[in-house]
Amino acid sequence: MDSGITSGGETRAPAFRWFWLANLAIQVGGRAWTLALPVLAIQYLSADSRQVGYLTAAETVGPMLLLLPAGVWIDRMSKRYAMIFSAVSRALLIGTVPVIWLSGWLGMPSLYVIALFVGVASHFYGIAYQAYVPLLVGSGESYRANTLLTTSSRAADASTPIVIGFVMKLIGAPVVVLLDSVGYLVCAAILTRVPHKEEVHADTSKRGLRQGMIEGLRFVWSEPALRVIALAMLLSNFFATAITTLTPILVLETLRLGPAGLGVVYSSVTAGGLVGALLLGPARRKFGIGTLLTGGLVVAAGFCILTPLAASLPVNEARFGQAVLMVSMFGTAFGGVFFAVSQISLRQMLCPKDLMSRVNATMRFVVWGTMPLASMAAGLSAHMFGLVPTMWIAALGTIVTVFPIHGISRHVPSQFGDAAKSLG
Repeated sequence: MDSGITSGGETRAPAFRWFWLANLAIQVGGRAWTLALPVLAIQYLSADSRQVGYLTAAETVGPMLLLLPAGVWIDRMSKRYAMIFSAVSRALLIGTVPVIWLSGWLGMPSLYVIALFVGVASHFYGIAYQAYVPLLVGSGESYRANTLLTTSSRAADASTPIVIGFVMKLIGAPVVVLLDSVGYLVCAAILTRVPHKEEVHADTSKRGLRQGMIEGLRFVWSEPALRVIALAMLLSNFFATAITTLTPILVLETLRLGPAGLGVVYSSVTAGGLVGALLLGPARRKFGIGTLLTGGLVVAAGFCILTPLAASLPVNEARFGQAVLMVSMFGTAFGGVFFAVSQISLRQMLCPKDLMSRVNATMRFVVWGTMPLASMAAGLSAHMFGLVPTMWIAALGTIVTVFPIHGISRHVPSQFGDAAKSLG
């Protein structure tokens, strides 16, 4: 099979090139929603920490209920068409925000509903995306393909939060989200150009929904490496979601840095992810997947400790607090890229192609299942006990996530243990 990637990491097959461009379109024009949503809630609708928690939960609770069925449905259809449908759906949903705002009807209930459906559409895209990569390049080239996609995405995204933050300051959060609508529509248009025909397995389409979901769950449970990764990600995402939920409150209310400051802070995430992606290639030539998984999670958890430290500084040290917070988010993103690319690539190597969407959905179900609870718990805890104590608990909790992943190398099959090295 034509991998679509040269040994130097450049795209070769037209199908992969078009897919790469579509992914790039989302990174360039699909980040305004993430930045604008908390600003809309906090500064435009005067939401408190509980409502911010509910809003974050709305983005995850809908997908949690539909993830397992979505995996079965996507295995029965074209992955490319599923991504196109998701991109167009998000463009239309997000495009309603300025319309509702101009009509004077924008409130937290409407924001909850929009966030819920945007979250559902986003997960459909993610499940199909992760199943589509090995179809384009082959499972043996998945690690290199994921590294290339991640590196280019992080590079495109490096300055996006800063730009969006300042644009938001000029035209307002309710209008800036239209950038995302444009980005998603461009992505969908490019995906229609991918010259790749998918084969939908007939035996998969004949199985019942329940049986299809069980097969995905059973495969994850039967693979020791995936089972350990799922546990580590479940714990990690719980505490990381708590921190992510409260970070906009820290930046906008405690440090009082405004939307532009929030964009600058989030730029450190993309910078850390970019540096991590650039170093992932050399690292994979030296270390096995198990080492990359463990090391990435250790680095991410270690840097999380700096986040509550930034929240604990005096009010007159806001700029210093911003710098500490940016270092924390840089390091967390740096380690997170190592872990994320490694676990996705290992999953693509281990999983049969006709089961890939269901396995992706199962992993997302396990990982995202605790996120609504985490966001609501964080919002309530911050409201009752304060922002700083809650962030300290969440940051210390991330350390616990390292224990399940420790020693994962012994669970990685021998033919994949050094796959990351051999792909270099």
